[in-house]
Amino acid sequence: MGNVKNFITTDKALMGKNTNELTLLENELVPVYTTSTGEKVVYGTELHAVLQVKTAYKDWSLRRLNECDAVEGTDFEAAQICAPSGQAKKEHIIKLDTAKEMAMLERNDKGKQVRRYFIEIEKKYKENIMPKDFPSALRAYADEVERRQIVEQEKEKLQIELDYSKDWFSIKRVAKMNNVDWKIFDWHKLKSVGLQMGYKVKKIFDANYGEVNTYHREVWEAAYPDYEI
Repeated sequence: MGNVKNFITTDKALMGKNTNELTLLENELVPVYTTSTGEKVVYGTELHAVLQVKTAYKDWSLRRLNECDAVEGTDFEAAQICAPSGQAKKEHIIKLDTAKEMAMLERNDKGKQVRRYFIEIEKKYKENIMPKDFPSALRAYADEVERRQIVEQEKEKLQIELDYSKDWFSIKRVAKMNNVDWKIFDWHKLKSVGLQMGYKVKKIFDANYGEVNTYHREVWEAAYPDYEI
């Protein structure tokens, strides 16, 4: 709780006036810090490490922040960390809401675990903070409405992906359905047949394999008629 992490920043909009220190709040999974203004934040590199992302941090952070429509100075802040060697390392200090969305975008078990962890932290500290006046209560109500809308949007998105997957199949999924080695299926052949039939390769989320290439049912039936689809 009392641990402090030092950093150098060029923009103090998000962190408040005293931007030379962050205080460790939780450290069970991803370290979560509080700023001098009480904002809960995480370090991008620490989030990246816990999520076990194979993509380099620089490329991953840029892509994920763009996908979240995150605004610098509001949702995150570019920073430089002072390493023990004295060198400055590029870093991002990210608000908890944005970090939660970044974890969700990983679309895997680790991302789900981290997202639930952030939600539990929000609940834990939200219970200890009561609105002190009407504007604060109104703002808290608006935040709750927005949270529920996001949950409903996530449910709708997952349902769309589920319905979509009924007609689109990955190679490993078809191999499992037919109890055969997935290597017997040629993705070049599937892609070629698909283009001839007007079906491009689609990427969808698969609960077992993550984001995978899939091919339409009709493409499979044309390319491999002897297998069950």
